[in-house]
Amino acid sequence: MNTLRTQIPAWAAAAVTLLTCAAWPALAQTAAQPTNEQLFQSFLASPAYANFIEQALAGTEPAPFKAECTRLTVVDQPRFAIVRPAAFSVTNGQGAIVDGVWVAFLPVDRCGTKAIRRLLVVVAGPNNLTPSRLLPGDFRGDLRLEADVQRTVLPVLMEVAECQDEKNVFVGDIKTLSATPTAWSEQWFASACGKPASMLVHYTRNGNSIDYTTELPPQAGQPPGPFQIVPQAAPPALNLRPTPLPTRPGAPVAK
Repeated sequence: MNTLRTQIPAWAAAAVTLLTCAAWPALAQTAAQPTNEQLFQSFLASPAYANFIEQALAGTEPAPFKAECTRLTVVDQPRFAIVRPAAFSVTNGQGAIVDGVWVAFLPVDRCGTKAIRRLLVVVAGPNNLTPSRLLPGDFRGDLRLEADVQRTVLPVLMEVAECQDEKNVFVGDIKTLSATPTAWSEQWFASACGKPASMLVHYTRNGNSIDYTTELPPQAGQPPGPFQIVPQAAPPALNLRPTPLPTRPGAPVAK
């Protein structure tokens, strides 16, 4: 078992094609100008955003999983965590989102199976949104921890599956095994060069940092097996302020 600690900001999500949202009807003008938060809620409920999410899911789902299920359908109200607050411009009752970064949590139907997909959404220009695939499933950390744990876990999943192509390793789901206010455990499920692979990750809060350990799942009642970490070069950092997850559907994260 290996214990690691994450404190240094890093980011490793893969960006995909820029998508455009059409203008949407802004909130009705009243004596008081709508706030950015009101406009953001209106935008998230708009057909333009729903269309963006549908295209983003189709564009970010890895090929091995798309071969198993060609279309993901959002089946419940998405949640979101604000990374950088959204900003808007409104002209003649038509709204345009011009800035903002958030993580979208999307409950989906995957051809009869419930799943969670997560996207980092970056506003790259007026009504131009860039979606990036984040770890799927019930991952409970922020962007910093996500990048750090991926650098540890993915090489081991490759080793377990005897996979030599790092571009052919995809995490398909993460399930929480147990959770307390100060610690939690997850199981990662992945496809590595077309082979299934799995890993256990255990987290413990330690002051302002989070320690984590990793181990192989037990086989047929046997205890988990140890492994050796393969050193990886750190990816470039992205200056985004991580935030905790929201606690209710559609709720912005408190500053």
